[in-house]
Amino acid sequence: EGALSTVPVGWRPDFDEAGLDAARRQLRAAVGALAALAARTDRRVVLALEPEPGCVLETTDELVSFIESLALPEDQRPLLGVCWDCCHVALAFEQPARSLATLAAAGVPLAKVQLSTALIWEGRDPTPLLRYTGDPWLHQTIVRDRDGRLHRYADLGDAIAARPDAADEEWRI
Repeated sequence: EGALSTVPVGWRPDFDEAGLDAARRQLRAAVGALAALAARTDRRVVLALEPEPGCVLETTDELVSFIESLALPEDQRPLLGVCWDCCHVALAFEQPARSLATLAAAGVPLAKVQLSTALIWEGRDPTPLLRYTGDPWLHQTIVRDRDGRLHRYADLGDAIAARPDAADEEWRI
């Protein structure tokens, strides 16, 4: 067995309904090709979508709903799974046990697991976090405000600029 991980459809701002329809068609075709490969070689390869902040699929629930929307034939469902990134789960303020239980209940294969960490920050002045900006990687940031609402930012610098006073907030980067 093997697994290939891939982006969770794409970057959310870049997708409209037509783009989602095209992505669904392409994923159905990819899973169909993996089914043909398995039939021909007796080797199973799972395509693993990796939910990630800022993308079309950010959360476990979005992933499960999207996979269900594909209406894959029953014999192909085991060939589309998840690359479960514990940093992305933490960033989305999901509970790991609930996330994994949701995937299991939906029959979504856990094809890969990525062990990494999210930075959790609580404070008043977010400027000390500036030291984490500036390299070529995105540092997606989700802020839970004092009322429990989540605010999503494509990069840490955007969050710092938008929220210079972060009193009573929890940031996950």
